[in-house]
Amino acid sequence: MTDDEIENQAESSDENESDDPSAPGPDAVVGDGEEGLPKQHHENGSEESRALEAAFQVGNFGEVRRLSDELLSRPDLPAEIIEIAKDYRRRVGVDPVQLLILAGSLIFFAVVVYIYVL
Repeated sequence: MTDDEIENQAESSDENESDDPSAPGPDAVVGDGEEGLPKQHHENGSEESRALEAAFQVGNFGEVRRLSDELLSRPDLPAEIIEIAKDYRRRVGVDPVQLLILAGSLIFFAVVVYIYVL
């Protein structure tokens, strides 16, 4: 391919992207909730789920923990809200694999220090 063909192809792909109204915008959230970003919960219309989602989207994970713990302690909420709170709590919780890697690294460090330094 020549440089002119590459430029023409790039220009045509830019034009095609801007012409398609159904294409997601640059701020669109991609993902089904299982991997990557969590599911959007706006369809619930509940204040609790919107507050959790807003805190998660801006990266305020301390607020997500506080709100989800507060929601999980309230038995009067619908099961759907409880599931949403559990989902967000799981996403911002401590990963057990990270704890195992940290513990293994500390043990390895201690062994190396014991053998080579002491």
